Amino acid sequence: MAVERDDLVQNPSSAWVRVTSFEGAPGMVDQAMQLAAEQLVPLLRSSEGWQRTLGLRSHDGRQGLVLSFWEDHAALLGSEATTTVVRQRAASAGLDADVERLELVFDEQ
Repeated sequence: MAVERDDLVQNPSSAWVRVTSFEGAPGMVDQAMQLAAEQLVPLLRSSEGWQRTLGLRSHDGRQGLVLSFWEDHAALLGSEATTTVVRQRAASAGLDADVERLELVFDEQ
């Protein structure tokens, strides 16, 4: 299916996404995702510039992703302290967590 260039929103306000990935045993990844949903999302909701958060899990339950969307780079950086606590808890539970910060280039809806 071809995508018309006019259908894509190019560089929407320089939004940014923090991608936190977890790897571990299926039960541990489930715990990390539950921790993110119950503790991280409510904290992020009150952060300036937060837009939304998505949680994704692989079919085998060994990998999870948490994507948080921010209106700009400053808002992303302002939320770092909040997410550090959750990543530390995941690490203490035996999960490897990686974090990347990426600029949103286009968003097709």
